[in-house]
Amino acid sequence: MVAKAAQQLGGLHILVNTGSAPGGSAIATGPIETVIDEDLLQDFNVKYVGALRCSRAVIPFMKTAGWGRIINIAAATPGTPAISAAAPAMPAWCT
Repeated sequence: MVAKAAQQLGGLHILVNTGSAPGGSAIATGPIETVIDEDLLQDFNVKYVGALRCSRAVIPFMKTAGWGRIINIAAATPGTPAISAAAPAMPAWCT
């Protein structure tokens, strides 16, 4: 998918990560003590791991072009533990 986009667009220079579950809402919601592990992991996988995978896919194209920008949009939202965990985790791999 990324290679096809780069080919059709003449390169890739900007990626905006705004991962969301289908329907645009969090999967794991409510107080942390009531959240089911599977929901938490699925939510974290969409929001954090999805952004990481997309970033890894575009970086080689950005390096070839000599520049690029990755913008991660995440928010720590009360009642959504996976979103709250993913938001501060992202800067750890953004350099």
